Amino acid sequence: MPSICSICHEKSSGTHYGAEACRGCTAFFRKSVTMNMKYRCRGNNDCDITVKNSKTALSDNHSMCRACRYSKCLSVGMNVSKRPGNIRKPMSTPKKINLDQPGNSSLLLEDLPPNFKDQVPFLTKMKENYQKLVDTRLVIHKDEGAPRALNYMEPVEQGKKDVGLVADWISECFEDFVKLQVEQKFLDNPILLFQNILFRNFSPKFSLLEATFRSHIRHSPDKITLPSGDYIDMNSLDTFFNDKERDTQMTKEEIERYVENLLLLNRKF
Repeated sequence: MPSICSICHEKSSGTHYGAEACRGCTAFFRKSVTMNMKYRCRGNNDCDITVKNSKTALSDNHSMCRACRYSKCLSVGMNVSKRPGNIRKPMSTPKKINLDQPGNSSLLLEDLPPNFKDQVPFLTKMKENYQKLVDTRLVIHKDEGAPRALNYMEPVEQGKKDVGLVADWISECFEDFVKLQVEQKFLDNPILLFQNILFRNFSPKFSLLEATFRSHIRHSPDKITLPSGDYIDMNSLDTFFNDKERDTQMTKEEIERYVENLLLLNRKF
């Protein structure tokens, strides 16, 4: 019988920080400690944080109370001292990404139309929270070494780590999205379904747009840059489509045919 996470009862991925835990709870605990996060329960500090269904694990993890989840991590014995090397905070201040549009530095607020001025505080809030997302990613991906070209399976694994961070960023930026989580106890299934639809429709588009943005600011038009800093090299697709661990290597001709078919399919849409 497979082991279960002692925090949320999802399938465990092993012992982490002294307790049996899944990848999601492990990443949540690491982020909470490293970023010195402070959570507050909106209930009575006894919220149910167990995953009801493996198919809805993603949505369950991001709708559960973070204060109670962190308390449960501590109560089952999770401790940074129980991991070799512990958790280290960044040695230096993370490099800030310049989110300003190139060439627009001389644009004055007074020159903006009135309807846009009203949105400036909200956009500033989004920008500040996005920088927090960037800083957190530096911590989450810090063990993955220098940026390198990835194969087709590795972005999937990195995406599993990043999707939770993006969900947190959305919650920090959009109060209405958080309200869906609060109201879930009154309209459990419809609200959870609607929240899932919102996030699943947003996340893929956001990931593609953000990857393009990262490649642009790094002046790397031939690379798709991921949140970790790793990338997909469009000039070296033989690296992307080969996986030595799974013994799935494609010939150059097979890769060219595959990419050509993708381009043809893309043109249809």
